[in-house]
Amino acid sequence: PVAAERMTTRFGCRNAREFVQRVTRVSGRTAGDYVRAGVAAAPTLSVLTGEVLPARYPAIRAALVDGAVGVDAVVAVAQTLDAATIDSHEARLAADAELAAAARGRGAGGGGLPSADELRLQAQVWAAYLDPDGAEPRDEAAQRKRGVTLGRCRNGLVPLRGDLLPDVAAQLKR
Repeated sequence: PVAAERMTTRFGCRNAREFVQRVTRVSGRTAGDYVRAGVAAAPTLSVLTGEVLPARYPAIRAALVDGAVGVDAVVAVAQTLDAATIDSHEARLAADAELAAAARGRGAGGGGLPSADELRLQAQVWAAYLDPDGAEPRDEAAQRKRGVTLGRCRNGLVPLRGDLLPDVAAQLKR
């Protein structure tokens, strides 16, 4: 929708997080978690056809709707899997299905009902399995973003801003 028509704009909020924070009176972090969970679990509309598309994580969504998991667990799973570079949609859905089954106590290893932190650990295992080269893309991104910027001299001082790779930062500290 047009920016002026958005609910957040009409109520003077910068974004959905601030809107949720104002309406529910929760902390900014909790409001952010609610928004993240909504993005992961809510169905979306196709921009081209207008049809309703399934949620990004449909099995976790079903577990949330059934009350098997809470917002913390949805956020833990979604953040972990979204951080990984998983090329296959089917692989992401397989991880989603297995994590939702584990959340209900019906996972491959059996066991009891895991907490949100335990689901995050399981999601990390899935992410490592589905993205074995996980560190390389992050390293490439770091290589592209590195740099130092010198500002204008004011009052005899020149501000310094930038991002350094860890080895360069260690040399600078030394």
